[in-house]
Amino acid sequence: MTYQELIDRLTEDTKYTRREVRLLVEKLAKILSTTLANGQDIQIRGLGTFLNVPAAARTARNPFSGEIMRIPARRRVKFTPNRTLLAEVRASVKHFRSPTPQEHYGLTALSQVRRTEDGQVRSSDRPQEGANGKNGTGRR
Repeated sequence: MTYQELIDRLTEDTKYTRREVRLLVEKLAKILSTTLANGQDIQIRGLGTFLNVPAAARTARNPFSGEIMRIPARRRVKFTPNRTLLAEVRASVKHFRSPTPQEHYGLTALSQVRRTEDGQVRSSDRPQEGANGKNGTGRR
């Protein structure tokens, strides 16, 4: 949900105008960010808890230059959802699962899968080229 979708939804569900809802959401965001910036935790019943968690200083490597850099200690915000919210989210995605390789590639037997020289997975019953002359996905 985007910021604008949140405002639209609150406007539909309440008696307040779009302007009043937008001001309320902006004020709420400002209060939350100020409170967290001051090092305080926020607990909202039915939603969860925003915690200020210290992150220790560490070293890292710049991926472009390879230079080793020191990252100073800082605070970060961690959100822990309420048990009720977490249960609702988990219940809503319970029916989803990762596909098996056979389902993913549309195969009836795993023996139909082979790897090409460049490491791509191919099936003996799938066409090797798509309409675009590439890998059949229609993407480059």
